Amino acid sequence: IEFIQTFSKRADRVFLFGTQTITSFRANEQLLTGLNRAGGIPGKVKLVLDRYEKRSLPSAKLLAERLDLPLAATLPADWAARLEVVNSGETFMERYPRSGYTQAIQSLAKRVRGEPSAAKGGLGSLFTELTGLKKER
Repeated sequence: IEFIQTFSKRADRVFLFGTQTITSFRANEQLLTGLNRAGGIPGKVKLVLDRYEKRSLPSAKLLAERLDLPLAATLPADWAARLEVVNSGETFMERYPRSGYTQAIQSLAKRVRGEPSAAKGGLGSLFTELTGLKKER
């Protein structure tokens, strides 16, 4: 806890990673309780859920509410693509540049860098993402 708190105090943002499982939720809950007991890192922590399945419970919203954290991102499971990427030695961007996982990671990376994320969906956002220019209407 002290190690995490020392580095977290110097950070602008802290992302707490977890999964949709109760085991992960409880581990993160214990970590946050320990950090809060040790003085906390108020207002910096945001939740990122990895291997997230929209159709399964508990929902991202519920987990974030129960941990009293804003939800920064959900990263889709996409097990087959992950396995293929690991075994091929390629990155997601090389192998699956349009996958939901790649898009979610890129969006999260932009937020970490302080850049605005492109609007979801549509050709306009694709144009903006590819060129960096806004399409005139």
